[in-house]
Amino acid sequence: MLSTVDADTPLDQLVYRVDAPPTAGMVALKEAPDQGIMNFTQAQVDNGEVVFVHEGYFKVTDGEHTSPLYHFTVTARPLTITMATQEDLMVFPGKEPEPYTAPSYYPQCNAARGREVEVRLGWLTP
Repeated sequence: MLSTVDADTPLDQLVYRVDAPPTAGMVALKEAPDQGIMNFTQAQVDNGEVVFVHEGYFKVTDGEHTSPLYHFTVTARPLTITMATQEDLMVFPGKEPEPYTAPSYYPQCNAARGREVEVRLGWLTP
């Protein structure tokens, strides 16, 4: 999910600006999906108010008759990966991290549907 945090700015004042409109759709508000927008806030994203409307069309045919053009919308749900734990994860600046092992820490993903989720932890370098 699109997310920006600024400690001294409220979420309704963190504004995204679409500099170049997408070529096959538009960013819109859920309440008005037929009207493209060029600005929206993090608060609107968090509240599920911002959507992307894909401008795609299709026809259906049986070989003899063809339907008129139909408009369709693609909706993607947010991917959420969380680390579940049965104990505290301690990380100290400047020290090598302790290896984590199952079942102490394990990833949970809303899209895994019984499949294995691989998580790699490492050092971030500035």
